Amino acid sequence: MSKWIVIAVLLLCALVFATTAGSVVSTHKQIHRYLNMPAYVGVIPENVRSTLLERVPIGSSSRVVQSFLSQQGIGVDRGSTCSLSENGRTLTCQLGTDHHSWDLVRETFTVSFAFGSSKKLQEVTARSEFSSPL
Repeated sequence: MSKWIVIAVLLLCALVFATTAGSVVSTHKQIHRYLNMPAYVGVIPENVRSTLLERVPIGSSSRVVQSFLSQQGIGVDRGSTCSLSENGRTLTCQLGTDHHSWDLVRETFTVSFAFGSSKKLQEVTARSEFSSPL
């Protein structure tokens, strides 16, 4: 009897690992696609930030940033959302938002673009967050 309990627990652990790994891999593939990142570049906040700054450097207008995001599909598909603050000085995008209901651990990236009073890009930040639907 105890042998079957051990087997059941091991199978459950394997299932949890597989769904977690699958969710993270899915998010990373999506970010690679959005940003045209080479496959050998790891999806970590530092690399996401530097890739974005290569595409939309500091000093770019908010219109250029929003156009770039739209062209990449960011904020216009189910896998991401973008929202502009009321004062128009911060644009925040969530990447990797399209998860399956069976994903026990989910990874999303939050990218924020800070604009000055002249609507020019001053800073880009990126962070990764893990969450659970439970």
